[in-house]
Amino acid sequence: MSKNFRVRTEVGKDKKVTFELKQDFDLLEILSLSLTQNDLYTRMCADFGVVVGRVIANKGYGIPNAKVSIFIPLDEEDAKNKIVTSLYPYTEPFQKDENGIRYNLLSSKRSHDCHVPVGTFPTLEDVLNKQEVRYVYDKYYKFTVKTNESGDFMIYGVPPGTQSIIMDVDLSDIGCFSLLPEDFKIQGFADSEFDGPRFKTDTSIDRLPQIINQNKTIEISPFWGDEEFCSAAITRVDFDLADNNFSITPTAIFMGGTATDTDKNAVGRNCQPKRDMGELCSLVTQTGLVDCIRYTPFFTEDPAAFGGAGGTVPVLQRYYLPNGGRVIDENGTFFCSVEMNLDHVITDEFGKLVRSGDPEKGVPTRTRCRFRIRANKSTSGQQVRAGNYLVPNIREFNTDSSQDGDPGNTDPRSYNFSTKYSDYHPYAQQYLMPGAEDVFYDMTYNKVYTPSQFHDKHKQFGRQQFLGIKEILPEAEQQCSTTAMFFPINSAVRKPNFLIFLYMFLLDFLSTIYKFLIVLIGLLATIIGIILTPIMVILGIVCTIISFWNSIHVVSWGPPNISLGICDDFCWGGNTSSGNPCQNCFPCRFFGIPMGFILFTLRQTKYPECEKCSCRTNVPNAPPGGTATAASFAILDANYDWGGNNCSAPGDTICCPDDYGFNSEIDTPANSNDLLAGGGCYVKLICFNPGCGASNTNTRVIDEYNKREKIAVALCNGIMNYFWEYNWVNGFLYQYQFKARLQYDEATEVYTGDYCTLMTYLHPTDNIFYYRSTPFDPGSNFGGVTPGNANITNFTFSNDGAASFSWWPSWLTGVGTHGEGDADRHILTPTTIVDYGPRNKCVQQICLDDKYSEGCSLITQMGSTSFQDITDLVSDIYNLKAKDEDAVLAKFFGRPEKRIGGDVAQALMQNCMAGVIGYESNPGFTSCDCSVSPPVPPPAPPPPGPEEYGTINGRLWADGTPNGNPYMQYSINTWGTDFDVQWQAKEYTSSTPSILSTNEMVTCIAEELSATTQVVPYLSWRMFGSAPFGDWKNDWQYMTGDYDDWYPLVLGIDWWDTVAVSWANGGSRYSGPYQDDIAFPWWSGTANYPQDIYPPLSTISNNQIVFSQPRFHYFGLRPGETAYNTFVRKFVDEELADTVI
Repeated sequence: MSKNFRVRTEVGKDKKVTFELKQDFDLLEILSLSLTQNDLYTRMCADFGVVVGRVIANKGYGIPNAKVSIFIPLDEEDAKNKIVTSLYPYTEPFQKDENGIRYNLLSSKRSHDCHVPVGTFPTLEDVLNKQEVRYVYDKYYKFTVKTNESGDFMIYGVPPGTQSIIMDVDLSDIGCFSLLPEDFKIQGFADSEFDGPRFKTDTSIDRLPQIINQNKTIEISPFWGDEEFCSAAITRVDFDLADNNFSITPTAIFMGGTATDTDKNAVGRNCQPKRDMGELCSLVTQTGLVDCIRYTPFFTEDPAAFGGAGGTVPVLQRYYLPNGGRVIDENGTFFCSVEMNLDHVITDEFGKLVRSGDPEKGVPTRTRCRFRIRANKSTSGQQVRAGNYLVPNIREFNTDSSQDGDPGNTDPRSYNFSTKYSDYHPYAQQYLMPGAEDVFYDMTYNKVYTPSQFHDKHKQFGRQQFLGIKEILPEAEQQCSTTAMFFPINSAVRKPNFLIFLYMFLLDFLSTIYKFLIVLIGLLATIIGIILTPIMVILGIVCTIISFWNSIHVVSWGPPNISLGICDDFCWGGNTSSGNPCQNCFPCRFFGIPMGFILFTLRQTKYPECEKCSCRTNVPNAPPGGTATAASFAILDANYDWGGNNCSAPGDTICCPDDYGFNSEIDTPANSNDLLAGGGCYVKLICFNPGCGASNTNTRVIDEYNKREKIAVALCNGIMNYFWEYNWVNGFLYQYQFKARLQYDEATEVYTGDYCTLMTYLHPTDNIFYYRSTPFDPGSNFGGVTPGNANITNFTFSNDGAASFSWWPSWLTGVGTHGEGDADRHILTPTTIVDYGPRNKCVQQICLDDKYSEGCSLITQMGSTSFQDITDLVSDIYNLKAKDEDAVLAKFFGRPEKRIGGDVAQALMQNCMAGVIGYESNPGFTSCDCSVSPPVPPPAPPPPGPEEYGTINGRLWADGTPNGNPYMQYSINTWGTDFDVQWQAKEYTSSTPSILSTNEMVTCIAEELSATTQVVPYLSWRMFGSAPFGDWKNDWQYMTGDYDDWYPLVLGIDWWDTVAVSWANGGSRYSGPYQDDIAFPWWSGTANYPQDIYPPLSTISNNQIVFSQPRFHYFGLRPGETAYNTFVRKFVDEELADTVI
């Protein structure tokens, strides 16, 4: 066992510590420092001193990485050496060098990514490699040290007597509490003192806010002060940054965005949303307030607490953000720095970081807050109002014995915003608030937080008449990308559009005419071919005689050869001399002679470009994996003139991928009567060969063109109303408007009136409207619920539908309590807070705190929205779905209330997840050369890169090949008779350019940043049919309505069959820790947990998927002015902030 001798000392008080060394020891300890016995006794007779001290702030916190030195003036001999004086000209501590920079101990080299070096202290590299620098360092900086993680320093071997001791500290380089320019700006420093989010440099380094210098004169005592009595002395000196009027005031960032509707768009008093409510381009922003109540370090006795049982409770206080809380700007965004006020830490005598137990001492590291987000809109005397959000506010305590979450049973304490602990619900006081499980939320210093809201969808009558963010991606001319950031998308509904309906009618009408012409002209051509048959036989006899003559005569003495050009290709059977078949319809040959013409050429519209495809003769028609020959690269024989249709002038058409639209060789069996099509071009060829009668009169080319053109035109003209439903989104609060007619009762001093109680709650004493949270039944004795664990029974949800509040009777509307496409139970609009980790990655480079050691700084790679362009994804999906022979436009909207298929919805939702590589079409090899006949087949397309998706894949079958194509990972695959989509989204890996891989990011946001996460309710996504991808009937649990499978009937008329699907009985009401494997409590033990229940979908996915991940975000409406832009402007780069999306 080693023997340690500790010298006790008081930080900030002792100047000299004297002690006796009478016993043997191994280590002499003082503060967090130590000396070995050998260090001391080997110099026992020497005249030297030991200086020990600590650099402190906030009355006890030790500052790491401060530089301390005994100043040694330049001696007379070195003063004559120009090389030495150029490096060290100092005879006084405040003397300046030839560049005007004073003597300092600050680094001249960058120590971390956020550090700006301003000093002149020699670098290690220069000391090792430059003799003159080493000379200066060894002679004049030999008593220079830096403080350790406890803020302690020891200088050994100092000459006794009066000495000057210098301390320099760069506050941007002091470990976990290192400051950034924004920290100084919060304290009142002018923006001009900084270079945006970076520190400036200056030759007058003492003018820089981040630099603190102290100079003291001390008396160094000899360590062996009295050898006879074995007494020793250590000179003590501490530096307190309070002498420079500095203290560390850590903050956390709370940021987000809000938006509301225009005055005319509001939820009616009967809970009927206006049709245009939530349309992205119609949303408006307005100023507002963020109120805050927080815990203090103090406690008090409250006899009313815990349901009247009384007890010791925390003291709560109003905490005012800048400008009285008016921090929501005209763009609807807020960006607040919230000061820490709890868990003050100091460095004890032994160098350990401990709680001080005194709010006047130490650095605060935590705060516990409850926020109220409210708009500045006045509500007095007006019927249209905007509500308030309490953040966090997950549970609405509801005493409804039937557990239906009826609004009439709401406990008003669910929506209290009070500084009195006992004003909150007893269940919250006992189980939730002590651990910040709800009502309040714990924030840690130097981290970024944002609110998260569940976006429920309340629906009544019309398919677009629901509450939610919608019309996110309308047709191109109606988009508002310059005024509104695109919101994430996870579904779409078919939008009624008269122009689309009219165009569909015209297409059907023209198709009928085309079909009539095909049949008529095809029959005539066949008849003509029959008439020509004897003529062709006579021609053949003539050609045979000519051939015989030319083969027997001798040119030298006989008449010349007989030449008849038409006979060159004539043949009775087999192939012509050029290799063409004698009798064929594609290309057209009659006794080997081309005899046919192009009746018409149709170009399909390409989505999302919404332009016509060019007709190319070099579309490769070899199937995937097949062998491409020169002949297979022409959908028409070179002998047929396209009449100017081959590659029109630039700007009129576009070159469409080879696999776009119908492909007459790949999409149909061999030797069929289907005609020529490929690359978005459809050609009707008429042949005079009597054997081509079936192909001449075949009209499938019109059917295929008509079907696909309808889809493309509908997409281009806004058939889709894209929206977000039934899931959480971080960073954004939708303050939708509602109508309320109120009256004030003077007797009770309470407002009463008529408004939608399903969605909002009027607090009876505060007279403030709040958006409702999720109904929760604590039980008569709180049900024995264990706080902190997910609970699938006490969250009751609300079973009321907006239709049940209608003025119209159900027998008239036929909708009952829920409109078609509405969920049978509603989570409503609970809120929580999400931890995005440290505000930058620099802290991880210099901080040893476990909270910052995992690399979980996510905010810098989030962007303003998790939306990613879906148009390529939609285009390729419906290009494949159109291969279904029964495909009609209505078939793609089979879920209740004409919503897109669940297989497509889940693909769109995955494409908008943070960490997913946004889908872009991979056309493979597409030849856009307009030549009629390529000389050689093009090479095979290269394999996709790490950020590229594969080419689209045709229909899969249960046994793979040869009846269908094998599944291709990261390609869009289709399955079964309905061509259901199977698609696995690609994620960032170590081989893709990203700060963090997707796995690292998900581990951070869904596991490692879970210390303060809260249990939230959510809906599971249900797979219909076989896992892993399900089919078009996939949907959220509790969904109501009919699932219709449409098919063409006759003459453009479609019909449907209703499929038996029942999601309304959704089973358990799920909840889980939002940032800590949200599904773990009820799904643990599954073989492939968690991969099989979390997105992105893959071949191992289960039949229930938890899409409620903290991977969807939206930080504000206005491009360039979102809360994320503000963050980038303040902490990353001012110029980048104006462009980042």
